[in-house]
Amino acid sequence: MTAPHGREERRRSRRLPLWVPVAVASLDPLVQFFGRLETVEVSNHGCLLCANRPFPRGTSLRLDMPYSKRSATAHTVRSDPIGPHAKLKIWYVALELDKAGDIWNFPSNPRDRGMIR
Repeated sequence: MTAPHGREERRRSRRLPLWVPVAVASLDPLVQFFGRLETVEVSNHGCLLCANRPFPRGTSLRLDMPYSKRSATAHTVRSDPIGPHAKLKIWYVALELDKAGDIWNFPSNPRDRGMIR
């Protein structure tokens, strides 16, 4: 599979746009955080969250999905600011699941549930 601009696609699993509320708790004693965030994209190997702060690379986090009653652990791959000139910083936080799998409860066909337009 080829990515845009002729680059080779490196993803291990398909990403889907999916907004899921997630309770996030830091498992790292040096990074204190507990709060409700939302996913922007999800895959069987991780997710992209919107957050009001960055997380250092490698930060261990626990993810709890209240609606599916599923949980997982993950670590931060990167944190990127959205709109570098905005007064209020919002961050995209990319996470890699410690154990790959469908923790998001994907439908077999995402179009069936209106997740993809």
